[in-house]
Amino acid sequence: ASYYYGNRVGFTREMDEGIARAERARTEKNTKPWSPELKNAWYQRALDEAGGVAWFGAFAFGVQREGDRITALLVSTPFGSGLLRASAVVDASGNADLAAAAGAPVRWIGAHHVAVQGAGLSPRQLGQYYSNTDHSFTDDNDPIGVTYAFVSARKKFADQFDISTIVNTRERRQIIGEIELSPLDFLAKRTFPDTIAIARSNFDTHGFTVHPVFLLVPPDKETLWAHVPFRCLLPRGIEGLIVTGLGMSAHRDALPVVRMQADVQNHGYAAGLACAMVARAGFRLRDLDIRALQRRLVALGALPEEVLTQQDSFPLPAETVRAAAHEGPVNLYNAAVILAHAEESAPVLLDTLRNDADAERREQAALALGLMYRPEAAMPLAEMVRSRGWDEGWNFTGMGQFGYSMSRMDALLVALARAGVTAGGEALAAARQAVREKADALDADAFFSHCRAIAVAAAVLGGETMIEALVRLLRLPGMTGHALTDMAQAVAAVSSERNETRSRNLALREIYLGRALYLCGDRDHLGRNILEQYTRDLRGPLARHAAAVLAEKDIDRLRREIL
Repeated sequence: ASYYYGNRVGFTREMDEGIARAERARTEKNTKPWSPELKNAWYQRALDEAGGVAWFGAFAFGVQREGDRITALLVSTPFGSGLLRASAVVDASGNADLAAAAGAPVRWIGAHHVAVQGAGLSPRQLGQYYSNTDHSFTDDNDPIGVTYAFVSARKKFADQFDISTIVNTRERRQIIGEIELSPLDFLAKRTFPDTIAIARSNFDTHGFTVHPVFLLVPPDKETLWAHVPFRCLLPRGIEGLIVTGLGMSAHRDALPVVRMQADVQNHGYAAGLACAMVARAGFRLRDLDIRALQRRLVALGALPEEVLTQQDSFPLPAETVRAAAHEGPVNLYNAAVILAHAEESAPVLLDTLRNDADAERREQAALALGLMYRPEAAMPLAEMVRSRGWDEGWNFTGMGQFGYSMSRMDALLVALARAGVTAGGEALAAARQAVREKADALDADAFFSHCRAIAVAAAVLGGETMIEALVRLLRLPGMTGHALTDMAQAVAAVSSERNETRSRNLALREIYLGRALYLCGDRDHLGRNILEQYTRDLRGPLARHAAAVLAEKDIDRLRREIL
């Protein structure tokens, strides 16, 4: 019932002003945070005035398709089930439910990573309008996991009046859209010809990142602006459907910038307006006059007028790329430009690596090149890794997580593995030796980020040396046995901590190391047994990830792309 960030323009401003008027009538002042009940009432009144109808207690549980086009929804209501015909549909479930039902390509946690923003299920006291928590991982599609979330929250907040009616997940199933919004896009200030919203937030990640750009430069608390193109809302291969909110097509490391409530309201409005326009005119969503839609949004104040003439700013001019590469990945803008234009930036970085007198600049160049899988960086990176000890690592943090989630040494190890496996031969052997030495220096209290870096590097590099290093780590006291597979035992272990992190940190450390051992070839089925345990974990994203790794057929490809 309050905003953290978001671009409070357009429809969001209209709604906020309406709620503020209602608050003043109720309390003689503009109350912050607002009353959720008054916001509900504002929505209902606005819908009534627009001639709309709300079907309470009704659910869409399937779709009717004719070819690639959705023509109707299967709905369940308190008065029975039926078919609801529609010219165009907005899937505002936040979980791409209708897109998935229609057979659109979707994704959720898979085999490549288990990074997911922390979820909460918040307590509520009478008269309290704001309550925000982060204490678990939850998959909205997993009924057992959702049950665990509610039962554990009831215990955690036993002295509260009530808890939330919906699990507070920040990351869910997404569509594969006509375009995927990448963190490189907004970090490099990319514009699009079909922008329908401009989101605003800092990088409130509630977890850890997987995109290589954040191994070059960690995210900070600076405000970021992201252009959201219409194509992000269109599921690939399906016509007549727009997907809004967390279900849009975006890299999971782009979600923290586009998921704020004020922004979701605005691109939800744009989606509804687009559907109304095509329904009235009788044509396909992909034939929509985007400029006409943008003009309506500009008139509403939702978009600035300059979007009407903007085109795709990628690829950036050659001189811009060369300048960023020459200066090096010293900030997020440069890092994004470099990675978004890897072929153009690599020669400049190679020149820096070979000829620059400044050791820090050479290291930055080697790190970027290694993350690009460039073999030339392997030997320099191996020397850098072996020349210093471990630095300060990072343990899982949900609420209030800003900054790095992998240290500089962690990043160097991942880059070394990518460069080493590409180079092969002597460089591959040097990479394995350097990673082994760092793994052998870890003990049972090792930071999650250090274990993750070793696990990712070992999975990429493979070989008996990596297996031995992983087995040693997994056999340290307290390194295994952290899967939550029994409901009664898991609930009994629930603490009163509002934003619990320790159990998640231990589980992540174990699953990363176990996964790496399994991908390297395993020893005494230790890696497989760990993954099989986690397929039954009550925290759905962990279970989904473990099952996906075990189901993967192309192990060599997965090892190379692991995150």
